[in-house]
Amino acid sequence: MLAAGPGGITTANDSGLYAVARSGATIELLRESKVLLGKAVKNFNVIQSVAGSAGAARSFNANAQVAVLVTFSDNSTAIVNIDVP
Repeated sequence: MLAAGPGGITTANDSGLYAVARSGATIELLRESKVLLGKAVKNFNVIQSVAGSAGAARSFNANAQVAVLVTFSDNSTAIVNIDVP
């Protein structure tokens, strides 16, 4: 989690998902309170690796996307593929 303070970070948006783009830049893919699919993100989970398969990424696909289970502020959920540029 990010620390609350200057820059607009609050307890409502202090969790984010970041990736390193092909360019080498660190980019934000998703963050609490961000609007996605027309709804505010309440929280999210990235699929974790299976026990005994350390380092095996299950959330990434061959199209440079990461799969995320998102819960929205209205408590609806969706599995969303987010592009990693």
